[in-house]
Amino acid sequence: MNASRPRLAASPRVAELPRDHPREALARLAEQACRIAGLDRACIFLRDQLSEVSMTVAAVHGLPGEMVGQSFGIVDGLAGRVLITGKPVLVDDYTAFPRVVEPGSVRTRAVASVPIRWSGQVRGALSAGSMDPERRIGPQDLEMLCEVAELGAVALQHAEARQELEAAMRASVSTLARAVDMRDPRSPQQAEQVVELAAAVAGELGVGSDELPEIRMAALLRDVGKLAVPDSVLRKPGPLGSREWELVRRHPEWGGEMIFGIPGLEGVAAIVVHHHEHYDGGGYPDGLVGTDISLASRIVAVCDAYSAMICDRPYRPALRPITAIRELERRSGSQFDPEAVVALTKAARATRE
Repeated sequence: MNASRPRLAASPRVAELPRDHPREALARLAEQACRIAGLDRACIFLRDQLSEVSMTVAAVHGLPGEMVGQSFGIVDGLAGRVLITGKPVLVDDYTAFPRVVEPGSVRTRAVASVPIRWSGQVRGALSAGSMDPERRIGPQDLEMLCEVAELGAVALQHAEARQELEAAMRASVSTLARAVDMRDPRSPQQAEQVVELAAAVAGELGVGSDELPEIRMAALLRDVGKLAVPDSVLRKPGPLGSREWELVRRHPEWGGEMIFGIPGLEGVAAIVVHHHEHYDGGGYPDGLVGTDISLASRIVAVCDAYSAMICDRPYRPALRPITAIRELERRSGSQFDPEAVVALTKAARATRE
C-alpha cells in the first residue's frame, strides 16, 4: 500500500525478518489501527537493519499477507518519507502519489503514515488508509495512529532487548560449551550427539517444540560443572576413590550454579542440576524419585548414559550400541525412566537405519 518502488527489480525482494520479530503483535496493531480510525488497510514498515535505503514490511491488515517480508526502497514511498523526515505524512489521494506500489486493482485513497520510534531513532512507520474516495483522515485520526505507533515501538523495543539478551546468552553458552570440550576427553561431535539424541527422545515422548530449546541446551551443558573438577580426577584412568567420587558427584550442582548466572537459562540450570537423579530415588544431588524429577532431566539422563557407554573412556573401550541399550533396559525403572528408555531405543534405532 504505502511503499516505494523496489530499487533494483520490478518485484520487491523478500527480506528475512529477525527470528524473534514480534509478527503477531504487530499484526494486531495494524488491525487495531484500522479499527480505531475506521480505515480499511494498514501496513507497518521497519527500516532494514542492513540497509539505510530500504524498508521491510513487518505486518499488514486488509492487504495480502505475502507482502510481509517484502523489502522496498525508502526514497519515493510515503512510509519512506516518514523514515527520512521523522514526521507524520497525510495525503488525501494516494493514487496521485508519485511511484505508488500497491497490490491489487482497488487503490487506497486517503492515507496517513506516522513514525515508530524508539531508542531516540525513527525505526519504522505505520501507514493506514481507506479505499473510500469520500473518506478523509483528520487530525484526530492522525493522533490515534500515533498512539498505536507508540504501542508498536514498545513491542519492537522489547523484542530488540530480548534479541540482545539472547545473543549475550548464546555467547555465554558457546564459551561454556567450548570450555567443556577442552576439558572432557570425549569429542565435541559426541557432545552434539547427546544434544540431537535428547531432542529425538523428547519428540518420541511428545514434548512440545517450545520446550525443546531448553532440553537441547541442557544436554549441551549437562557436564559444565566438571570444569570445577580437577583434571587428576576427571581423567583418572582407574576407579575413583571416595573423596574423588564425591567431587564428581558435585558437578551437577556446580553446573547449575554456573548456568543459573546466565539470564534466561534458569530452566536449563534446573534440568542440569537433576540429570543424575535416579528414577528409584538413588541418584544425586537431591534423591528425587520418579516424576518428581522433571521429564527434561530424565531425558538428558538416559541420553547422557547411552552416549557415555558407546564412546571410549579412560578405563574401558566403547560398548556396542545394542549392548548399551540392553544395559539401559536392565536399569529401566531403577536408574532410568522406563518410558525414556523405550523412547531412546526408538531414537537410537532410527539414527542407525
